[in-house]
Amino acid sequence: MKNFHYLPTILVAATVTLLSVVRQPNVAVGEVIDKFNIDKLLHLLIYAFLMLVATYDTKRAGHTLDIKTLTAVSVSVIAFGGVIELIQNYFCSYRTGSWYDFLFNTLGVLTALLITKFIHHKDEN
Repeated sequence: MKNFHYLPTILVAATVTLLSVVRQPNVAVGEVIDKFNIDKLLHLLIYAFLMLVATYDTKRAGHTLDIKTLTAVSVSVIAFGGVIELIQNYFCSYRTGSWYDFLFNTLGVLTALLITKFIHHKDEN
């Protein structure tokens, strides 16, 4: 299993990709505000989860969770979110890319960094 340290990250990223390109059901106009809030919360939670899994896999692969490593993982997950938004905008006629989605993806990554820092700090004490 030595070569499969990042398999959980790959599986989560594949699931995020699949969910990001499937057609969503139509929503009535009165539900748009609620849908916006729920959608953004889901973006935050999904990308926080992806970041936590990627961080765990990175540590499991033997890397130290120093600032350089965490920055590299964060930038990778944020870039992944950006690529997904570009795919939605340019290759999915039934989906659109969104700066708000990208913002909440990024906020999810930052939330996961705070959680990681808190957990990592508790482990050191």
